[in-house]
Amino acid sequence: MHDHDGDCSVTVTIKSGLFCGSGHAWLNVADVLDFAVSARQLAAASTGTATLFGGYVNSDGSPNPTVNLRFHSYGQRGYIIIDADYRQIMLVKARWGVCVSRMSAPLIVEPAGLERFAQQLSNIPKGAHVEAVVPGESPA
Repeated sequence: MHDHDGDCSVTVTIKSGLFCGSGHAWLNVADVLDFAVSARQLAAASTGTATLFGGYVNSDGSPNPTVNLRFHSYGQRGYIIIDADYRQIMLVKARWGVCVSRMSAPLIVEPAGLERFAQQLSNIPKGAHVEAVVPGESPA
């Protein structure tokens, strides 16, 4: 969701078989748009990297990323590796805990699907909820 001051609430979820990882962060809309441009370039040329990174700052000033998503090419055209690190702060049995999910997997992603995903992220109107999905399959 894009708010009034140029930030947007981003939830990233990856599902693959029985694995499901999710993370949430408030990011500057410009960072999301840069990610969309990089994803579009990756779809067109199968080169480069698209990175979406955000989260919070710990009390000691160190970063506490809750979303770290990277798309990059792998081998032949159409193969994209998705590396993802997510952290969720959860309340379990009246105690706060952190759930960390990590995934690195080669997925076959059609360039047209990655292009549609990037296009959906390129136009986030203020106050709108946008869901962008990039479908993929395991090469195995």
